[in-house]
Amino acid sequence: MRRFLFFLCGFLAALAVLLAYAHYISRLPPFPPLPAGAALIERSALTDPKSFLSGGRGAAAVRPIKNPALPFKSAVRVRTFSKPARPYDVQLRAPTTAPVRAGDLLAARFYLRRTLFSRPARLDFVFEQAGGDYRKSITLPSDAGVRWRRVDVPFRAAGDYPAGKAQAAFRAGFGEQTVDIGGFELVNYGRAAKPAAVAPAGFYAGREADAPWRKAAEERIEKLRKAGLTVRVSGPDGKPVRGAAVSVRLVKHSFYFGSAVSSKFLFAGNREENKRRYRETFLKLFNSATIENGLKWPFWEGEQKLRADKMVAWLGAKGIKLRGHTLVWPAWEHLPPGLEKLKTDPEKLRAAIRGHIKEEAAYYRGKAAEWDVLNEPTAHKEITDLLGPGEVPEWFRLAREADPSARLFVNDYDILDDFGANMEQQDAYEALILRLLKEKAPLDGIGLQSHFKWDLTPPERLLRVLDRFGRLGRPLQSTELDIDVSDEKLQADYLRDFMTAVFSHPAVEGITLWCFWEGVHSRPGPALYRKDWSKKPAAEALEDLLLRKWRTETAGAADGRGEFAVRGFLGEYEVKASAGGVSGAAGAVLGKDGVTVAIRLKR
Repeated sequence: MRRFLFFLCGFLAALAVLLAYAHYISRLPPFPPLPAGAALIERSALTDPKSFLSGGRGAAAVRPIKNPALPFKSAVRVRTFSKPARPYDVQLRAPTTAPVRAGDLLAARFYLRRTLFSRPARLDFVFEQAGGDYRKSITLPSDAGVRWRRVDVPFRAAGDYPAGKAQAAFRAGFGEQTVDIGGFELVNYGRAAKPAAVAPAGFYAGREADAPWRKAAEERIEKLRKAGLTVRVSGPDGKPVRGAAVSVRLVKHSFYFGSAVSSKFLFAGNREENKRRYRETFLKLFNSATIENGLKWPFWEGEQKLRADKMVAWLGAKGIKLRGHTLVWPAWEHLPPGLEKLKTDPEKLRAAIRGHIKEEAAYYRGKAAEWDVLNEPTAHKEITDLLGPGEVPEWFRLAREADPSARLFVNDYDILDDFGANMEQQDAYEALILRLLKEKAPLDGIGLQSHFKWDLTPPERLLRVLDRFGRLGRPLQSTELDIDVSDEKLQADYLRDFMTAVFSHPAVEGITLWCFWEGVHSRPGPALYRKDWSKKPAAEALEDLLLRKWRTETAGAADGRGEFAVRGFLGEYEVKASAGGVSGAAGAVLGKDGVTVAIRLKR
């Protein structure tokens, strides 16, 4: 009888847990419809899967979901039995029912989940031309968990499409999986609409305080960015000093936290008070700098070159790492006036560019720690197409010869931003990097510009993109971070989450903001400090990370062995100790293997 009661209690407890879990996974996030606009997909499309065109070349099944408890008017289950040759070999497609113009703001909203015992599942949402070259307006990978998850996708149409000449698609050819899709909407708001008008407040996944990615990121930061520092204190007689007062302070992170800076502002006419605040704020927060324009080829002459020289000297005196930006920006609009006339004489153009690389890199030899040798190469191809694919590796070799100590980077955009979903850009950038590595170009690092507007990439997606480029075997840096959204709280939250995710990734060694003060920022929205130096919430978030959360500054008493131990962030330290009227101090560099600092007290 006792054994039966024990079994019954266990069964009931397990049943209660299962019921609670079933309730948990069935809970839906808020289900508001998109704001009114021109609907582009018939709502019946998901009710009747036959209205979709299935790719058909992979083994898959599609059926409607009939569950009166769901608030969706339409839901469908897509089951893929095996992995086809291409993801789009299994997909659901629905044509548009109304015309779309290039630049129209479109918004999609749908809900995803996988079945309880299904493997991890993924769908790609695509909006594209129907036929022809299938030009994409967006490709957004989305993971499905066991709970329903709402996905919001605001984007701009890439072209003009009559009704029926564009299509929405869900690609499911990623292996054996079962995914449910519900509540699908696709609405057109026209060219004049702003993304903030249709995107929900805080529309990036993972903003929640209890989002699972946070704990994992914090654990990685603790493991990757910190190590043990031990201080051993001895007296004038060389014996350990028990109870000695010890203080440990991080002076400079080994991770690069930087910002673009304006040489024109610091060394040209402006209020002295603003100059002072600008310098103080920069030095308080950052250990790395990118001169915003002064080292670009068109600016590297005359008075502008003199200002850049002053800035380089000032940064060097302050111990700030300088990122040289940029030796070649391969588009006519970013080259000095007059070079475009050489498009009919490729050899003279080749010589001019090579001469500039050698001249500027040699001029700042030993002063620039890094160079963006090549900037935005996937979008700007007119120069490289003219000179041939073998020219780019040669630019890197010339830069190496001119300054062997400088680390050489390539730098491009729409990799981390654009929801992390611009697969064509990512593919092109990866292909370029692989080609450089294959041709033995001296490529030392990969720059990932990070200009965000409404296209906030969820942290989990950021980490996957970083995984992809980290596998190429070169250090990564987020080189031009700014967040231009009108919601200041959203800006602050995303800055915090972006920096946390990126700081937690083992392949990343630096984050550079693209200016921090409205007074010099080309656009006021992304700035962290207003023109009167009052702080936006994003400035508070940045200071909280850099001056408090990711800062090591502590004190305590040495133990019986005269030792004081702390786990601190990697970087340069100032260590002090005192006891009985005698004191001592030492500097230390804390690396990933830890460090022990010996201080002998002196009178």
